[in-house]
Amino acid sequence: MTEVLVTGSSGLIGRAVVNNLLERGNYSVLATDLKKTQVFSEIDDPNFSFVEGDLRDYQIVDGLMSKVSSVIHLAAPSSFLMYKENPLESTINTIQSFLNILEAMKKYGVKKVIHASTSAVYEGNPLPYQEDMQINPPDLKALSKKMNEEMALLYSRSDGIISIAMRPFSVYGEGEDVKGGYANVTSLFAWAMVSGKRPVVWGDGNQTRDLIHAEDVAEIFALALEKDIQSQPLNVGAGVETSFNRIIEIINNYLGTKLEPIYVPVPIDIYAQRLLSDNSVLDKIIGYKPQISAEEGIKRIVDYAKNVLKKKPDLDAKQMYYETLPKEER
Repeated sequence: MTEVLVTGSSGLIGRAVVNNLLERGNYSVLATDLKKTQVFSEIDDPNFSFVEGDLRDYQIVDGLMSKVSSVIHLAAPSSFLMYKENPLESTINTIQSFLNILEAMKKYGVKKVIHASTSAVYEGNPLPYQEDMQINPPDLKALSKKMNEEMALLYSRSDGIISIAMRPFSVYGEGEDVKGGYANVTSLFAWAMVSGKRPVVWGDGNQTRDLIHAEDVAEIFALALEKDIQSQPLNVGAGVETSFNRIIEIINNYLGTKLEPIYVPVPIDIYAQRLLSDNSVLDKIIGYKPQISAEEGIKRIVDYAKNVLKKKPDLDAKQMYYETLPKEER
C-alpha cells in the first residue's frame, strides 16, 4: 500500500481524489480538512482515515506527514471571491499551509507532492494557455498559487522533492451545494433553472470556460502521482471552450424549458472572458484525455440539483450571491 495524504479532502476535487484513490485499491488514504463531511462518515474502508485540522498549525502537519509517503495538496480557499472578501486570511492560509507541508515533507523525507495551483495565473496571455507562457498573476489567488509553485521548486532543487503544480481550469461536478454562492456557474445555473428561475449571467453570456469534471481531474491527479515525471506545472483542462449561453442551452434542452437568461453588468473588476487549456503537455506526460463531456457533466449537475433542492430549496438563490459583496470589491 502507498500511503497518501490528501489535504482539502472535503472539497469538490478532494472528494473525487479520495474516491479515485480508494477505488484503485493500492492506496492507503489519510484525508484531512477543517471539518469532516457526511460523505466521509459513510466511507467504510480500512484503507481510509480522516484527521480534522488546520494546516496552518505546523504540529498538525508534522503529525500527518509522519504517516505518509506522498501528498496531494488541495487545501486552500477555492474561489477568487474568497480572496477578494478576505485577502489577508485567504492569502496567508494558502501560502502558510503549503509551506508547512513542504517543511514537513523535508523533515520526513516525503519526496512527491501533487498540488493544486490555478489556471488564473495565465490571465492576460493569448489562448490557448500553455505551461511555458510568461505569467503575471492578476489577483491574490493567482499570485499566492504562483508563490506556492515557486516555493515548491525551491524545495525541489534543495531537497529533491518532486513537485507537480496542477493548474486546473473550470472544475465542476456534483456536490457543490456545500459551496453555496462560490460554486461553479454550472451548478448556480442548474439550481436556479431546476427551480424555474431564469439564470443570471454576468455580461453577454459569450464568455467561455474550459469545463472539466471533478472525476476527470481526480484521474489526472492520480496519474501524476503514479508516473515518474519531473517537477513542472501541468494544465488540467478539457481543451474545449463552452460559453455560458451554451451551458444554459444544454440545461434548457435537458429540462424541456425555455428559461431566458437575465444579463447583468459584470460586477467585479477582474474577470476572465475566455479560458482554454492547451493539453499538449498533459497528453504527452500523463497520457489521459478527459472522458466526461461538458454536455454529459452538465446533465449530471441537473440531476443532482433535482435531488438536492428537495433538502436545500434556498440554493436557487445562490446565483445572486455577488450582490452581497461590498461595493468596493465589485
